[in-house]
Amino acid sequence: MGSKCKHTGERDGSKEDGEYFVAAISYSVDLTKPSGEVVKNVYEDKQDFSKDEEFIDIPLEVQFVLDSTYTSGNYKATFHVKDNSTGESTEVSADFKM
Repeated sequence: MGSKCKHTGERDGSKEDGEYFVAAISYSVDLTKPSGEVVKNVYEDKQDFSKDEEFIDIPLEVQFVLDSTYTSGNYKATFHVKDNSTGESTEVSADFKM
């Protein structure tokens, strides 16, 4: 997944001219509890990036707090990522124990 959007002109409101690349992504996390219940969108964010060279990858960081209603057991976090420029999306899951 990925897009290469090349632009010319000003970037980020600066007076700098020239070519640069932009990326716009949105992402969210669903959490599956040990009971099988899925809690949608425990985390959501959108980010826009620009730089002078093509993107190879974009690092994402996700942190969220689980209150005392989340008991110990095996959980699954499902990450949904969408490229807002192309509409392409993907997802990946990770199991963890609490």
